[in-house]
Amino acid sequence: MRDLRSARAQRAITDEEHEALNLLVMGLSREVIARRLSRSIRHVHRLIASAKAKVGVRNELQLAIAAYRLGLLRPGTYLLEPPASPGAALPTPARRNAGLPLGAADDG
Repeated sequence: MRDLRSARAQRAITDEEHEALNLLVMGLSREVIARRLSRSIRHVHRLIASAKAKVGVRNELQLAIAAYRLGLLRPGTYLLEPPASPGAALPTPARRNAGLPLGAADDG
């Protein structure tokens, strides 16, 4: 039953919920996530609550773990520290310096 629910949840997570989840696992607060998504804090609360309900978990930690297990997120592909300025580009799994330590430059 859990696997069937998880498969449905994976298909049901919206792009906006997925984006909020990515920012959440980067350690950003809901206030910062709201700014990044150009949404209200209340809307971000709803996105996260909706994702938790779809996956069948009670808190953000369980949501992050479930997202990794479902393949919604991939370990090691997101920076642990958010970009310094709110307008800075967000990291993506395909960033050029993937695998390099934070702050290291790629000489290639």
